[in-house]
Amino acid sequence: TVPGSVRDMEALETLSLSDNHFSGLLPTGLGMLQNLKYLYLDDNYFVGTIPADLARVQGSLLEEVWLQDN
Repeated sequence: TVPGSVRDMEALETLSLSDNHFSGLLPTGLGMLQNLKYLYLDDNYFVGTIPADLARVQGSLLEEVWLQDN
C-alpha cells in the first residue's frame, strides 16, 4: 500500500506511483493535498472505490488522475 505519510507532503505537485505493484485500497486523503496537480496510480493492484476526496472540485488544482489497469 501507499504509505500514509504521503498525505503530509503538502507542497507535492506530482505523485507518480505507476507500475509499482501496490495493492489494497486506494489511499484516502490524497485529494486533500492542495498543491497536487497530477496523480498517477495506474498499473497497480488497487481495489475498491475511488475515495471521495479525489472528486472534490472547490479549491482543487488536480488536473490529471490516472487509475487505469488496477
